[in-house]
Amino acid sequence: MISARYLLRLCLLLLAGSISAKLVAATQVTVQLNDQTYQFGQLPRLAEVLQPVALQQDWYWPASALFRDDSERPELLRQQLLQRLTVLKGKWQQDSAYVDTIEQLRFQIKHWQLAERIVLNIDYDVARLNAAFTPQFAIGSYRLYLTARPQHITVFGLAKAERISHYGNASAEVFAKQVRRFAGASEDWIFIVQPDGKVIKAGVANWNQQHVELMPGAQLFVPFDSSLFGGEFAAINQLLVELAIHRVVR
Repeated sequence: MISARYLLRLCLLLLAGSISAKLVAATQVTVQLNDQTYQFGQLPRLAEVLQPVALQQDWYWPASALFRDDSERPELLRQQLLQRLTVLKGKWQQDSAYVDTIEQLRFQIKHWQLAERIVLNIDYDVARLNAAFTPQFAIGSYRLYLTARPQHITVFGLAKAERISHYGNASAEVFAKQVRRFAGASEDWIFIVQPDGKVIKAGVANWNQQHVELMPGAQLFVPFDSSLFGGEFAAINQLLVELAIHRVVR
């Protein structure tokens, strides 16, 4: 005969399982905010997501970044780019310097951590005071990174992948002079991927020099010299910029 105690325990287990299932079913948005995971049964707005940690420290809001975890788009873009570089390598196989450049570039890209970037202004004070800057999340899984003010910029592309110390108010050409370029790299132009996701093409030669400042945490992309090598290289440069927007840089 089944005891009353056994029946009570069974009922409690079934009830706990039912509650757990309802909670899982009710979760519409999951956000990994730095090292903490938050789940929302309703579709939250940006200010609500930021609220638990917004005042914990002095965040550098321009370097905050929001990514979708459940999108395949960045990985598809990476594979498209790697394929184009493979084709390019075949065309330049007689020139060992250019082959080495392409291999270095492929190595960089293969090791990037990617997720689909949602480019938007992230600032808690602005979000809680202005409804236009606290958009509602769609159903899905997200990563949101907040950071203190970065002390460096990140170099990639046709140059040694490295971090360079950031100098306040320094123009793009100051950083461009420090990079170690590979064969085929442009000496005249760089692309800046600011930490907020904005992209700027900046002249860094004597004839086209512009005063463009890199924000702390920016990426500096040294592109192919498309003036010498034509449209194919310009298209690859554009793909690299697009992929870099979806790069998780921490």
